[in-house]
Amino acid sequence: MLSSGQFSDPRSITTELVLDAGAIASGDTDGDGDPEIVVGGSAGLVLFENTDGQGTFQPVVVLDRSVYIWCEALHIVDVDHDGLADIVIEAEDIVWCRNLGGNVFSLPAPFPGTGVNHHKIAFDDYDGDGDQDAIMIMPPGNLVRLDNLGTGQFSAATPLGTVDYNSSLMFFDLDGDGEQDLIATEYTGVVTKIFRNNGNGTFSLTTTLPLIGCGAVMGNHVVAADVDGDGNEDLLLRQLCDGQIEWRRSLGNGSFEPPLLVATFSDMTIDVLFHDINGDGLYDLVALTELDIQASLGQGAGTFGPASPLSRSILNTYHGALNVEDIDADGQFEFFAADIGYSRVRQYQMPGDGSLVFQQFLADYTPRPFEFVRIADLNGDSYPDVVRTHDYEGMVVAYANDQAGQFSLPHILARTDTTLQADIELIDMDQDQDLDLVVLADSLHLYTNLGNFQFVRTYSFFSTQFDYNSRMKCNDLDGDGDVDILFSNSGAIRRLSNNGNNTFTLLPNISPLQFGAKFGPLMDVDSDGDMDILADDDDDLVWIRNDGGLNFAPRVTIGFFYDRVDTADIDMDGDLDIFCSGLSPGAYWWEHTGTTTFAAAQQIDLTGVQSCWPRIADVDSDGDPDVVLLDYYGGGSVALNDGTGNFGPAQFLLSMEGIIDYAEEACFADMDVDGDIDIVHSWEDDQGNPLMLAWRENFDIITGIEEVAITNMALTPNPITDNAQLVLATPLSPTQRLEIVDVHGRVLRRIPGDGSGQISVDRAGLRSGVYLLNICDASGSLGSIRMVVQ
Repeated sequence: MLSSGQFSDPRSITTELVLDAGAIASGDTDGDGDPEIVVGGSAGLVLFENTDGQGTFQPVVVLDRSVYIWCEALHIVDVDHDGLADIVIEAEDIVWCRNLGGNVFSLPAPFPGTGVNHHKIAFDDYDGDGDQDAIMIMPPGNLVRLDNLGTGQFSAATPLGTVDYNSSLMFFDLDGDGEQDLIATEYTGVVTKIFRNNGNGTFSLTTTLPLIGCGAVMGNHVVAADVDGDGNEDLLLRQLCDGQIEWRRSLGNGSFEPPLLVATFSDMTIDVLFHDINGDGLYDLVALTELDIQASLGQGAGTFGPASPLSRSILNTYHGALNVEDIDADGQFEFFAADIGYSRVRQYQMPGDGSLVFQQFLADYTPRPFEFVRIADLNGDSYPDVVRTHDYEGMVVAYANDQAGQFSLPHILARTDTTLQADIELIDMDQDQDLDLVVLADSLHLYTNLGNFQFVRTYSFFSTQFDYNSRMKCNDLDGDGDVDILFSNSGAIRRLSNNGNNTFTLLPNISPLQFGAKFGPLMDVDSDGDMDILADDDDDLVWIRNDGGLNFAPRVTIGFFYDRVDTADIDMDGDLDIFCSGLSPGAYWWEHTGTTTFAAAQQIDLTGVQSCWPRIADVDSDGDPDVVLLDYYGGGSVALNDGTGNFGPAQFLLSMEGIIDYAEEACFADMDVDGDIDIVHSWEDDQGNPLMLAWRENFDIITGIEEVAITNMALTPNPITDNAQLVLATPLSPTQRLEIVDVHGRVLRRIPGDGSGQISVDRAGLRSGVYLLNICDASGSLGSIRMVVQ
């Protein structure tokens, strides 16, 4: 059945578009009185619709990556005087997307009156007729004006003078006469030219200012602002290469004092805003640098304090933009940052104390790698959600499953004090029947689940022994009813004992693992009711016995250690075996032959398979785990288990356009709760969109949702909270058994038949989720039914 490869095409979980967000603007594009946020980059243009006037945003893709435009700057302006704000894009050429209403836009068309290589423009109603006119630079450097005729058509170009072809343009009031004058700053930031508005729609060159400038390409950018509070608009020059801010004080008559250095940011400065972020009535300098967001607080009279960071690292931004906007009409401004470094749009609150408080991603357009992915039901609706970490962001986010195979924008579950996460676990720490979050970073953090994807940090434990390579396992290791933690560090495995109130005490290392130690899963190797450790010690696969009191005996070597370890009942004899795999590809399994013994490793033949990472999952829903091979070249194979640990040759499973990336982090879960195992993985598509999270629906497999042989099987109640009764038309004989199987295909419990047609099933030890009750005998499955545990 699997040879037909009946898995769906990838279905997106994340909404990544590789936006390369380098330009941002705001304006009311749907005429409802509240502002939208528009963001553009080298691979798209997205409008975030303010759906309720309170800052609840819904992304609307205006241009996807199939329309290549490098957005250098954006303008939200009513070009055609129809009452709807259009989007004008400064790119290699100037183009505009006409607003058709309802935040629907046309494909980009050349801006009226422009030609090839026209890529700088500014807008103002300089002739006072009620529509937006344009000033533009035409090659090789002719500054011209285009009068708006009111119908989306513009007059012929009228020359105003010459400037550097790559100058940036900005309107400001030079002399306090209420007319908007024009400033053109050279690409290399050596000279800026000022053109006075004569009040009749004409402009004349009045001032040429030499700038300190560093001479870098796109080196400087000028912001107009009243720096010293004297009522005159001054000029602030941002220098890209060295982070310096130069102030040119206006004398109010069209002339300026010599330049004065007023602030220096610690890194290359990408964009600067002049805004009061601490509510003291003085305007501050806020800069997007190549590494973070920094502020230099205004002290009055044109002086500023030292620069200090407002946000954590953004990682090598070289193009981006800042914006402030009151999105909810409460009189308080929100702060937005877009950057190519992570292709994200961040929203911050300004509490008024000079800080920025991260609020949300408007959407998740992250082309950067993630570290960990987990599948778990966080909101108790029995549908698995997707949890991932954001590398270099210090965040853990969740995508809510809407029960129809679609996923929400990311809910931020946790934001730690470090940019890198070492590991995460989802486990019920407080015994309230929902999953909490444990994050291992430079500290151990516990986040309690409050419901509705809201998590709050309730405990932190710092240790110098945590590092980025640490991994952890969480379980009740001493039988006292609370969750203890094991973590690896510097070749050793260390213990954190739960004090009974979800605080922890660090215990001595587990000996003799002193170097090269890595975790496998926890496993009750000796069947004594507590979890033992599987680990790598100097390339040996070892198990370390737990005595039930968080004390661990010396190691026992099982065999050699490969790159990854999993456990499953591979030969279907009622106990867990061990599966090891690596990138070669290679796969081995050890049969659990006794209470504490294992047979020699058996190699699984993967001849002909390309470079991949073998994983184990029951993809054909026949009750035994198979070997799934996701390769890095866009395909997948499966070696089917015959139920005794004998695997057939690898056969076709799926194909795709693009590359499955981070295949070793693929997850297997029943994402649509139809009783079979689906695949969750990251991939790069054939359009170059990298590292999107996607899931593939398993189409072809008939599972326990359809009763196979037993036509009369009923479970009451279902869903269950404590226990339920399974009623069978045919009594369960002593040669038959009932198995409780989780969504990963693992048998969690076996109940032997006793001749009764009614079996009591309790939820002891079962978390909220979906399970299969499978009736089987020596020949295999006789029938099954789905059970939902609330």
